[in-house]
Amino acid sequence: MKKVRGAKANRKREPVKLDPITFEIIKNKMLAAINEAGAVLVRTSGSEVVVTVREYTQSYYTADGHLILTGGGILLHVKSIAEIVKYLIQNYEHTIGIHEGDMFIFSDPYLGGMHPPDQTLVAPIFWKGKRVGFCASLTHIPDTGAIDAGGFCPRATDTFQEGLRLRGLRVMRGGERCEDVFNTIKGMVRLPDTVELDILSKVASNNVLIKRAQELIEKYGLETYERLSQELIRYSERLAREKLRKIADGEWRSVTYLEHDGIQPNLFRIQLTAKKTGDRLTLDYTGSSPQASTSVNATYHAAMGCAFAILAGRLFYDIPWNEGILKPLELKLPENCIINAKFPAAVSQGMPAGGGIVVFAVQDVLSKMLLASGEELRREASSVFGWSVHFALPVGIDQYGKFFVWPIMDECAGGMGARTYKDGVGTAGTIQTPKVRIGNIEEYEQRYPLLFFFRREEKNSAGAGKFRGGAGGELCFSLHKSPTKYVDVALSGAGIEPAIALGMAGGLPARQGRFIKIRKSNAGSLLQEGKIPQNLEEIQGEKEFLPPKGYTRIDEGDCFYLAWLGGGGFGDPIERDPELVRQDILDEIVSPEFAERIYGVVRRDGSKIDQPATAKRREEIRRERLTPAA
Repeated sequence: MKKVRGAKANRKREPVKLDPITFEIIKNKMLAAINEAGAVLVRTSGSEVVVTVREYTQSYYTADGHLILTGGGILLHVKSIAEIVKYLIQNYEHTIGIHEGDMFIFSDPYLGGMHPPDQTLVAPIFWKGKRVGFCASLTHIPDTGAIDAGGFCPRATDTFQEGLRLRGLRVMRGGERCEDVFNTIKGMVRLPDTVELDILSKVASNNVLIKRAQELIEKYGLETYERLSQELIRYSERLAREKLRKIADGEWRSVTYLEHDGIQPNLFRIQLTAKKTGDRLTLDYTGSSPQASTSVNATYHAAMGCAFAILAGRLFYDIPWNEGILKPLELKLPENCIINAKFPAAVSQGMPAGGGIVVFAVQDVLSKMLLASGEELRREASSVFGWSVHFALPVGIDQYGKFFVWPIMDECAGGMGARTYKDGVGTAGTIQTPKVRIGNIEEYEQRYPLLFFFRREEKNSAGAGKFRGGAGGELCFSLHKSPTKYVDVALSGAGIEPAIALGMAGGLPARQGRFIKIRKSNAGSLLQEGKIPQNLEEIQGEKEFLPPKGYTRIDEGDCFYLAWLGGGGFGDPIERDPELVRQDILDEIVSPEFAERIYGVVRRDGSKIDQPATAKRREEIRRERLTPAA
């Protein structure tokens, strides 16, 4: 008997029962699709920030715009993208329409995202003519056409100076490129080809997400897919509430500071009070400073994104990351404050400035909560991680005669905060961007007119404690084969004056970050002698400590030095095992002088611990603490 092709496909499919096994299979297939989409994005983008640093994220959303699932990309953005999807539905569904094969591009931080360089491409998912969901891919683009190249704008005083703020331009219509839109965007940025390729890489990423979702629907049925989408959110909410119930009820506070607004050395206060009652958590920022007149502000969406990222990565790390983990959360943000700025306030430095400080504050209060909640949860507490709040962006003409702008993101390798029972890991990364990594120095030198002398973990950068934090890092470079003999460097940082990678339970904060310019250095002479400078002390010249935000020029013969944060320490440093301190000296994590001054550990014969001298020095430290300050 002759078989009829397609007969099986034409039969009505019965929905698959959503038992626990099927639930796990579909959930993990969606996660696999997100990871695959990320791999496609990396292989098709030409941007250093995407290909090397991996600053991107992908996620799935319901047909009405609720976050179903995201992977381990930039967690800061995924909740705000849900608001973008809802905006798209509300404003375009009954006007220009949302059709199969369409894709819409967004980069307005007042709709979602951290700042204008965060560019999101949203695509509907259709099945047999019905819209059944959305997917989105986000990357950090290298330029926005703003007043300052690179999109971090120290000079901006309102958002109109910050470049592209796209509110849902349709770049793909029915699966075809909208050439007029592409050409318009390319005509407004300094790196048109790179930005275009970034958009196309997000198109490819979304195509993977769409295809894999449709395959799941084909295999398991639309009803099962839609039910799973809702069940995943409810599942995460249930687990989040269960975890919150295990935490002691109470209130905890963290006060952190942001220094300098890019023009004036003003000081801004970010105050967070966390209140946990039953299965509810309130994050209240009452008491935070009013919004600034420059670009260090963050929007509401940025503040919410920072809270989501730390809750996901720090507290709900073993729960599927979706909107459910925010159901127990209430966020209270005063109007017109530095982390809830109102349009048209400038916000291009909202990350790492205002939003970045929120990340530190949420880490601090969450660990204080865990520390008060019994031995099992106490082991999950840690001091604050160091992370990427020291951006430097060299801008100029490269060795090939082309314009370049490059955000140095090596500071993403921040030191891990010390745990209650163990040291933090050095240059470990960040909580809120689990996939982000740092690039190869050789690639940097191939792409840009720069020569690096060193990049490594910085000695004495880890927060001291009974258990120390992980070390931060440092790097230094000069110009090399620069046709113009100079590059400009935009600075966008925090935690250079106030300590923000805080310690806990008597542990000390990590060392602050630093931007240093060395004018008329001896680096060239050392190279001619066959010597490569191994540390900042070996580089002689006029050293200038730069402000955390602003612009500086690096001329031929100058050097630029950047140091970023380690993690905070846990417990009293003079309670640290002297043998661990000795090993830290051998590993060049601390210097002998630092060990004696902070840890009270004295060596003899260059390596062995002098136990009597150590006991005496630690007693001296105790007495010094009791001495009233002058």
